[in-house]
Amino acid sequence: MPTFNLNSQKEIDEDYQGVNISEFTYTNAENFSEENLIDLFVHSKSFTEESRREVIKKDTENRPFLRQAFEIDLVKMDDFKQVDKNGLIIFLNDYSEEDDWETDKDDFIKIKDKFVEFINTVQSNNFYIISKDWFDEKDIRLRQEESWIYIYYFLIIWIDEANQILTVSEWTYD
Repeated sequence: MPTFNLNSQKEIDEDYQGVNISEFTYTNAENFSEENLIDLFVHSKSFTEESRREVIKKDTENRPFLRQAFEIDLVKMDDFKQVDKNGLIIFLNDYSEEDDWETDKDDFIKIKDKFVEFINTVQSNNFYIISKDWFDEKDIRLRQEESWIYIYYFLIIWIDEANQILTVSEWTYD
């Protein structure tokens, strides 16, 4: 069974928006496809606990932080969309062009541009995306309280097989 070890984390923030990028090395995955590996990862404590933002992990006072927006035990790989690097950039650009932005569109564009700069250094060309916007607000795969509060919430996951690295980026705006 594959094991995941947190290697590094990076946060890109603008006011109430941000992306948390967590990089994990993995082992014992010789007979697993990318999809199987990602499925195992999102259903592991590595995702639900170790990939949380540093401020949440370090908090010892148990302040009320928002949880992840998905009831991850109910999410399947079929809920993700697979895209190449160009498709990922199109997804982010299209998201920035949505009509319902009020005053925070510029902050999203700043985050997106920094992320695209980062992603252009990545060797992978397979990216898996899941967005809360793809589900009806009463869908059981969404945590009701969090999905109502997050203006957007999506995950982008990719694997660098040559270096045995899985990276998850969690995009949030609350």
